[in-house]
Amino acid sequence: SFKIEKVQIFYLGTYQGKLKYSNNADSTNGCTVIAPLIAAVHLESDVVPGISDAAIESVIDDDAPQVLRTLRLKLGLDSDAFIIQSDANDFLVEQSILTEAQFVGVCGGNVLNDGHIKAFLKMIKEGTNAEENRKTAATFFFHEHVVSIIKLVFPDTGKCWYDLIDSLPYENDKESESCRSYNEVGEEICHEKIDEPNDSALRIRCKSIDGLEAALKWYCVAKFLDEDIEYIDKHKWDELRCFVDPRVFQAFIWTAAP
Repeated sequence: SFKIEKVQIFYLGTYQGKLKYSNNADSTNGCTVIAPLIAAVHLESDVVPGISDAAIESVIDDDAPQVLRTLRLKLGLDSDAFIIQSDANDFLVEQSILTEAQFVGVCGGNVLNDGHIKAFLKMIKEGTNAEENRKTAATFFFHEHVVSIIKLVFPDTGKCWYDLIDSLPYENDKESESCRSYNEVGEEICHEKIDEPNDSALRIRCKSIDGLEAALKWYCVAKFLDEDIEYIDKHKWDELRCFVDPRVFQAFIWTAAP
């Protein structure tokens, strides 16, 4: 899939924790807030086919630190503490950043089980009532980290793409496509190359649901450590012990308002 560009990897201009030593701008350990904020901005965006790189960067550097400070204070947590995914989601609903009306559902299980992954893919593709021409967005918890997965929609053609957005820093020593704007039928408007920062968040673009499945499996398997592989080799999947199983994932899915 990667070789024929059904999947492309882009680097963003910032990452979680980049502004750690700036006043009131630290997003360290903020993935459970960053991911649903990206989802919310994507669902509300009028940009075709969805949220821009600049808007994602603004969520990481500007919006998330404010929410993180408020929520950690409310929960009595340290300034850099990890926040439970459900607590972050509940707070964003309380603040009307996400709404209960947008909520599609939650799913999870074993990331190496095709049935469990395909159940998630069906939800992100169809949203509610199998409305495939409406934007959706999900937060995907795996290996103690949360990423965003969004569906981009081209209204004139019905074409849909899917992006996996990871706010963690990844080494970037190559030139990256810096201008990724598209018209309403998915044709690229501009295409420039610049040198971007050495550490960057990732935006993985998948131009089909099959591409998303391939990218998601690649992403997850790449996270397994030696001790994870040893555990998987020794233990069959058991839902009663999923809280200690490195294969476990959980996804919350939302859709755009009609």
